[in-house]
Amino acid sequence: MRSSVINKMPLRTSQYLDVLRFASKLAKLDLLNGRGKKALDVGCGSGYGLLTLKLLGYDVYGFDIDLHHVKKAQELGFENVLQYYV
Repeated sequence: MRSSVINKMPLRTSQYLDVLRFASKLAKLDLLNGRGKKALDVGCGSGYGLLTLKLLGYDVYGFDIDLHHVKKAQELGFENVLQYYV
């Protein structure tokens, strides 16, 4: 992964990168390269996981039950984040 992309990520996103590295090994896929891929984050919270995926090149979508979190994610620029109801 390019260091310029890593430098743009908030420090708390390192856990998301660790998960993607682990999943890449298990699935034998390059999940750190999101170009041409879509990601759905169910329970996306305030959008920090979406931010990581977006910076990796993914086309991202998110859902969360908490309207406050949905608004925070939308403030980060994620238009494809919606509230869902149980």
